[in-house]
Amino acid sequence: MKRDPPNWDQIVRELKAMPPVDPAAPGRIVQEIRGRERRGWGAVARGWLLRKRRVMVAPLPAMVGAAAVIVVLAVLLRGAGPSPGEAGPEASSFGKHPTQFMVVAQEATRVAVVGDFNGWDPTTHPLEQVSPGVWSAVVPLEPGRHTYAYVVDGEQWIPDSLAARAPEDEFGGRNSVLLVAEGL
Repeated sequence: MKRDPPNWDQIVRELKAMPPVDPAAPGRIVQEIRGRERRGWGAVARGWLLRKRRVMVAPLPAMVGAAAVIVVLAVLLRGAGPSPGEAGPEASSFGKHPTQFMVVAQEATRVAVVGDFNGWDPTTHPLEQVSPGVWSAVVPLEPGRHTYAYVVDGEQWIPDSLAARAPEDEFGGRNSVLLVAEGL
């Protein structure tokens, strides 16, 4: 089936033709604009906002919604404690759990705990000698898995003999693993 070529002149004439316009439309539009200017847009908005509406709330969904808001606020406020840079190493903040580290190092003159929680810095969490050869410190830790070790006299890095061992690190050493539970 062969089609006739389109009549481009006819198509252009139809596209240029304006549709009929209601002669009263511009007057109605101008009247509406002037009416709103006299009342002000604020009056229009207030009228819509202050219009009486009937709202029905079922008790159970309302209580569930209120409980959800309380839970969200509690979660948001729980993390509102000081950031790690603002507080000293012994300060505890929301979400952190006091965790005791203890090691026996008979000949040591100083001991520190290092780990992923303090950037492996031996000056951040020094242990205190609580009895001859027994060293201890309490460190606030976030819930989760942490790897750590003890540094004796600033040179010797030793894992915790009573804890699980992590896989060998990139330096060939073995660190200890600690799991801090959520909600303690």
